[in-house]
Amino acid sequence: MNADVLQSAQGYARSPLGIIALFIVLVHGFASLVVALSGNLSEAERWPIIIFLVAFPVLVLAAFCWLVAKHHRKLYGPGDFKDERNFLQYVTTAVNLGVAEEKKALAEEEASKSFDKPEDSGAQKEDVPPPAPIARRSSEDITAAVVASLEPRAAAGSLQGKTVLWVDDRPENNTSEAGALRGAGLIVVAVTNTDDAIRQLKLSNFSVVITDLGRGLDRQAGYDLIARMKAEGINRPVIIYAGRPSERDLAEAKEKGAVARVYSPTELFRLVIEQASRH
Repeated sequence: MNADVLQSAQGYARSPLGIIALFIVLVHGFASLVVALSGNLSEAERWPIIIFLVAFPVLVLAAFCWLVAKHHRKLYGPGDFKDERNFLQYVTTAVNLGVAEEKKALAEEEASKSFDKPEDSGAQKEDVPPPAPIARRSSEDITAAVVASLEPRAAAGSLQGKTVLWVDDRPENNTSEAGALRGAGLIVVAVTNTDDAIRQLKLSNFSVVITDLGRGLDRQAGYDLIARMKAEGINRPVIIYAGRPSERDLAEAKEKGAVARVYSPTELFRLVIEQASRH
């Protein structure tokens, strides 16, 4: 009997929901014992305990409803997944995306500060409004995006063996984003120029191509890559991952043949997973 109780307690302790349940049982059990064994307590001393016993389940129910409504994705542990590797996959991907989003936000803040600095020369700055700061994504939003993107595909196995070609002359800037894609099960191959990209595309069957827009002095390198792919008869979805675009930039990317132009790491992740599962 005692062994069964201990085994059940160990099982509950493996997940947040189980820990909450154990805490509730222990607190309510000890309070009930106090009342049952309180022969020497006066009526005035018993009343607070009785009120606690009546009110505690109501408070727990309210707290549980709030957790389920607002933070339900935090209530699961590795043991709640059929395969614990899925849990690690979601966590690794969400962490990498969170780091990438934070880097973007910090870069925006630095850009905004430099914009506000007075110029050393006496020339007046053009009347151009500073860029609006990027809105930081919460960890809940990032986790929700990861789960929404991966859950149906993981069950169907539609991401197994899929490869992504990433073209950027500064691949060190994309380590977190690439880590998120690898965490989702994709194979990411990085190259730094268009010639190497075309060579890789002829050798391997990539599902998606991610490219920057400007490389060195060539501010249209990403669009040149798309043009080269069309000339070579290579039909793969291309996503432009570059600076924050205007409406005109978004329209131009579509006109040039890109699936989309994105700035947010989380949006990039969503699009890549979507395209990779199709091709």
